[in-house]
Amino acid sequence: MSLITVDLLKVALPDCKKPEEWVAALIPALEKYAINSEARVASFLTQYRA
Repeated sequence: MSLITVDLLKVALPDCKKPEEWVAALIPALEKYAINSEARVASFLTQYRA
């Protein structure tokens, strides 16, 4: 089960134009870099909004 879903990304980043594509790209990256907890995903996503 992935820690990121399209629905979650829409809430976290409401301005995201193509959330389906972003989630498909994010899942392998999160796994590769051991971003494997809700806190780590949240921290990772906040960097995008900065």
